[in-house]
Formats: sequence, C-alpha cells, structure tokens
Amino acid sequence: MTFHARRPARFGRMGSVSVLFAVALGSAMGSAAFAQGVRLTAPIRPALAVIPAEAASADKVALLHGLALIESDVRLALLFARDGAPGGDAAHGTHPIQQTWPAVKDGLMAAGAQDLGPVLEQLAAAKGEQSIRAAGRDALTALVKARAALAATPADIGASVLDLTLGAAEMIDASGTTPADRYQDAWSLLNVARTEADLLMRTGDRALARSAEKIVMALDDVILLMPDPAVGAPVDFDRAVIIQAATRVETLLKGEV
Repeated sequence: MTFHARRPARFGRMGSVSVLFAVALGSAMGSAAFAQGVRLTAPIRPALAVIPAEAASADKVALLHGLALIESDVRLALLFARDGAPGGDAAHGTHPIQQTWPAVKDGLMAAGAQDLGPVLEQLAAAKGEQSIRAAGRDALTALVKARAALAATPADIGASVLDLTLGAAEMIDASGTTPADRYQDAWSLLNVARTEADLLMRTGDRALARSAEKIVMALDDVILLMPDPAVGAPVDFDRAVIIQAATRVETLLKGEV
C-alpha cells in the first residue's frame, strides 16, 4: 500500500490539522480548542482485524495524539537539557503549555486526567540542566497517568501508533534534506509511537502481543537508521523508510503477515 502525504495546513513548525482531527476536537472539546492552532493531525483508520472488534474512537485518538505531541517535545527538551548541546531549541519546553495543552485540556480533564498545566508550566520556566531534567521527569510521569485516564482501547492505540508513524514521515522533507528542527520532531514523534506500541503488548491478547512485538521491531529498525538528532544543520534522510514502516505497522494491525 502506498501512503500519500496529506496537504498540511501548518501551525507553528510541526504537524498539520486535518479535517478529521477538527471533527474529533470539535466533538471532544468544542470549537474553541481547535482555534488554538495547535500542531495536530489524527486521521482515524478503519477497525483493524488483529485488534478486538470495536472501532477506534476519533475523540480518544485525537487526545492520544495531543499527549504524544506533548511527550515528543518533553523528550526533546530533555535531550537538549545540557547547556550548549548542539541543535537545541528552547521552544521544546514551551510548546506543550503554549500550543498543545490548551487544545486537549478540556477533553483530557473530562476523561479524568489531572491538570497537566502546572507541570508543563514548570518545564517551560525551567532553566539549566538539572532544573529541566527534573521538570521533564515530572511531565513524563504526569503524561503516563493522563494516558491511563483515557482508558484507550487497543483499537485507539493502534490507530494512534499508525498515525504518529505517518506524522513522522510527513515531517521529513520529500527532497531528502530536512531542516534540523523538523527532523528532530520526526525523530521524537517516532520514538513516542514506539512507546505507544509497547502498550499493545500488555493487553493480554496473545495475537495482538505478537503483532505489537513486530511493530516495535519495525519502528526500532527505522529509529536505529536515523541520524543523531543533536544537530544544528539540515539532515539527509529518506522518508520512504518511515513510510515503509507505516505500511508494515498497518499490515500487522490488520493481522496480515
């Protein structure tokens, strides 16, 4: 199967807002959230055969995507926490509270998640390696709890993993040379997709666990091929590698070998 890049309407430096995501946010959080102009995209895939019969929830996949974007920025903030680390961007610490959290706050809190605002504000205000690392650890712990509060089904998580993988591919320039900040976003987003795939291995369903293990391996293979994200110059990398991994992810989620 060939995946065609969507035509993104850019908001900030990362991601796009698709029509389906607008619908998801509109129903989950109201139109005010969409007006925040956050960097999200969450097309909802059909029900996947290896996953129990329920279809993915557009609302939950959109919220999972928002949490993934926050986690992606937190991971990058931690990566570049060391003073003078090459390629670092202080905006990784401020994007979550300024851009992503406002768009997903109402939906997440309605689902029973705690208010992430305080920990994300702490991260945005952190200065120096130790302070950033402490705030980042607190944020990652809060994100784990928020994801658990969503009570996402395997179908939701599977759709999210596939969408995040495709989102990472979109961040890579079709020319093969990608600006450093967008490459870093792609690298981090793919790592978050891999983390979400881990969750599919813990459902107790043996068939799903076997497929999830292969999904994790497929994502690991790509991540190992990707250049170091700690760079300050454009990066040469072919996004076809990530698109091929997305094809593999979708095939496995469908229960095909």
